[in-house]
Amino acid sequence: MQKIVVLIFLSVAIAVGIFLGFSVHNKSASLTQQTLKTVISSQPLPSPTPAVGIPETFSIPSLHVTAQIEQVAMDSQGRMDVPKNVFDVAWYDLGVKPGEKGSAVIDGHYDTQTGAPAVFYDIAQLKSGDTIIITDNNGKSYTFTVTLNTNYPYDQLPLQKIFATNDRPRLNLITCSGVWDKQQHNYSTRDVVYAEEE
Repeated sequence: MQKIVVLIFLSVAIAVGIFLGFSVHNKSASLTQQTLKTVISSQPLPSPTPAVGIPETFSIPSLHVTAQIEQVAMDSQGRMDVPKNVFDVAWYDLGVKPGEKGSAVIDGHYDTQTGAPAVFYDIAQLKSGDTIIITDNNGKSYTFTVTLNTNYPYDQLPLQKIFATNDRPRLNLITCSGVWDKQQHNYSTRDVVYAEEE
């Protein structure tokens, strides 16, 4: 009987070693006693959390704003790029997706080349408690609640706070504001809206 128990244990250990061998070869994990306990435990493991999809649509109900979401990275000057269409918004795809833990960042144009309102023309009116809804390519919606609406001089943005706060799922919006400088072709400030997932 003791010999049978030993053989069964060895069989399980070999199976576990084959199953987790890639981790050992990649040096990303080791086959510890705790790993063995997890694999051979009779308790069911929790289901994996469904992956967050690529954000596709954006809405701010209180402002009657709906828009498509473009994906952008950095421009030639190392800044977050902007959407090509002035009525779209842009998600910074080098960061986290809306709904993931961390700061997802979306920007949008304040106005058009003629001075007409663009997609984020009215976001300075957002107040704490207003909601922003993102829907991804899996059809799942994520609702964020505004916690703060503020502005900064264009060259004094708190980049760590906007792009790298990672305690919970967050969504931060950015657009131009302030006074237009004709020589610099730039607005003097940036409006930033901070929101957290409900």
